[in-house]
Amino acid sequence: MDLGELGVAWRDLAVASRSVTWNTGPGREGLFLETHGVAPDPARHMLTS
Repeated sequence: MDLGELGVAWRDLAVASRSVTWNTGPGREGLFLETHGVAPDPARHMLTS
């Protein structure tokens, strides 16, 4: 995952959180984002849960 050099790359996190959902099922996206130091933001990450 490429988080970019100029802060958080929201698109990278959105794709990665979608991948987390696909691979592990819904409900872990928030934990994934928090682990990377980002508060869950459904508008930016298109979270399903």
